[in-house]
Amino acid sequence: MTILKKTLNEALQWESDEGKDVKETSSKPHRSKALSDPYTIQESDTDYIHSLVKEITNLKRQLFAAEARVVRAEQMEEVITHEVKELVELLIRQLDD
Repeated sequence: MTILKKTLNEALQWESDEGKDVKETSSKPHRSKALSDPYTIQESDTDYIHSLVKEITNLKRQLFAAEARVVRAEQMEEVITHEVKELVELLIRQLDD
């Protein structure tokens, strides 16, 4: 029973540390103008390209952090489900006595 209480308390207090350092941003690219010519990259286009690369990198980090949170949540769900089943079995045994 104390294991169940501990597990439930952990579940209530649980907050993933995964991805806390990941800065969430909008999906909008840098406000500078789009590429001047799709076939030729000019020096003025480099800021725009760098902003897009930075945005893609950040979105990948956000995705990775979100996936990690999903995995942790699924693991917690499995633990809680297992503990609930054990508690139900214990209650059934006590009611039968």
